[in-house]
Amino acid sequence: MKKLIKKTLFTLILLLFYLFYVSACGPKSEPEPDAVASFTFSPSAPKNTETVTFTNTSQNAVSYEWSSSPTAFSSREVNPSFQFTQGGTYQITLRATGKNGKVVSTSQNLTVTEVPQPIVDFTFSPANPVVNEVVTFTSTVSNATSLAWSSNPAGFTSSAANPTFAFTQAGTYQITLKATGEGGTLEVSKTLTVTTPKPTADFSFSPNSPMVGEVVTFTSTVSNATSLAWSSSPAGFTSTAANPTFTFTQAGTYQITLKATGNGGTVEITKTITIRAAAVAADFSFSPAEPEEGQEVSFENKSTNADTYTWDFGGGKTSVEKNPKFTFDKAGDYTVKLTAKGAGGEATITKNIKVKAKAGTGNNAVCKQANKCNLPLCYVTKITGTVTGGTLNSTFEYKTIAGIKVVAKLTNTVNASGVMVSTTSTYDYDSQARNTTITTVTQNPFATTTVVTTIIYNGCVKTRENSSTNGVATGYTLFEYDASGRMTKSTNYNISNQVTGYTTFENFNAQDLPQTQKTFGANGNLVSTTTLTYQNCQPVRIIGKDSVGNTVLDQTDELGANGLIGKSTSISTISQAGINVSTTTIVTYEYQCE
Repeated sequence: MKKLIKKTLFTLILLLFYLFYVSACGPKSEPEPDAVASFTFSPSAPKNTETVTFTNTSQNAVSYEWSSSPTAFSSREVNPSFQFTQGGTYQITLRATGKNGKVVSTSQNLTVTEVPQPIVDFTFSPANPVVNEVVTFTSTVSNATSLAWSSNPAGFTSSAANPTFAFTQAGTYQITLKATGEGGTLEVSKTLTVTTPKPTADFSFSPNSPMVGEVVTFTSTVSNATSLAWSSSPAGFTSTAANPTFTFTQAGTYQITLKATGNGGTVEITKTITIRAAAVAADFSFSPAEPEEGQEVSFENKSTNADTYTWDFGGGKTSVEKNPKFTFDKAGDYTVKLTAKGAGGEATITKNIKVKAKAGTGNNAVCKQANKCNLPLCYVTKITGTVTGGTLNSTFEYKTIAGIKVVAKLTNTVNASGVMVSTTSTYDYDSQARNTTITTVTQNPFATTTVVTTIIYNGCVKTRENSSTNGVATGYTLFEYDASGRMTKSTNYNISNQVTGYTTFENFNAQDLPQTQKTFGANGNLVSTTTLTYQNCQPVRIIGKDSVGNTVLDQTDELGANGLIGKSTSISTISQAGINVSTTTIVTYEYQCE
């Protein structure tokens, strides 16, 4: 039994030794090798108009991840392609994952050269051509190797830089200029309207100041017309002749109208003819109705059938002008006499004028604005309208100083292309109702700016404005006046007392309103000229031109029933990168009248 046990133990020991030998010395599996990341790309120096092809030369990898810095390109493809649209140097990184799960990466710099796109714009002249009139197209192009002009409807094509063309058919044409260069193709289109030539018409008459019973000869100067029609108001004179004659049997003022009709439409011109009666009638009006001492008074002669005039303002002061202007130096009651003479005799009329003491001449006198047109006492309460790409709203708040209603607060809000900009102006006054401080706070999504303007006076005359932005002084403005008290110049200075620009006011009308405004730069160079046309002391047309005559502002104002501006339409144009950008603003005014 003991021998059997020993034999069994020996067998087990041999078996265990064999198993250990097999485990320690038997064949083993090899580990997976690490991945090796590498790549090439072509072309080696690409442009932003070319596609770059990346060739993956990695080894022992099962997946890939491509990326760039700055971020522009990413991919998990083996051999991706990509077009970099912006120039610059990009670091391209390839991350390769091996079969053993390890990730390795490699990076290379790739420099992309940016090829500029063409820039194209054009103008044409004249702006409103007629049939068969030569139109000159002028291109403004850069980064282009070829041009192609076309029109819709078809008819006009060219590859020249500045072609000319005469359209033989009236209509609206879409003119397109396509510029092609290494950086691609860009085109711009503009609308050109060709019209049939309208007739032109003018006429004269002789004698210039006929009397009752005297033959009047009308002479027309007409083009592009197939028929003529003469008429008068009041009625009495009609004709279809080119140069008719007529004898008026009643004295008075007639509106003579010549209407010319042709294929291009109808045009008419109206002129006034006065038929003198045997007797002369003298009459006149003056403005303002209640002038102040030292204020210029405009006299409008309303006499009829007169050739010469003699005015007597008292104190030996006279005039022989038809519509003179006169300044009464002192307050008081004056009698003005007009004597009118003509073929029918002479007539005299006298009128009394009450000249008031000038407002604001005392140290504590209240300053109020003159009302030379006798406008209604109305106050703007709200302005609403549209501006290209958005809307605008303005509201006014008022307060009373020394019995005078003045603006206390003005709030403007403009919402353009989703961007809201609000401006709030607060007005402070002294006991003489003089505006002494304006505080304007402008808020937009990016910043808040506060501009404070303080105003200095000599009596009731503004002489200086000091400005600061966010508490820092930025400069000041000085104002100059002529002997009639009209502002003729404003000059802007920086905080170093250097002129930064100035504006002149010229060509005043009978109400002392400037009809020409010129703006100059620091070196005295003309920047812009603005021409103003008034009706009832309101600017009904404003045209602004830059130093080379381009129109940068075209504003038309319409008067409402109260004689004040009810609607305003303006088009402003600025040049950005050689391209004119226009902004159209249309607003309406609401008033409260007393």
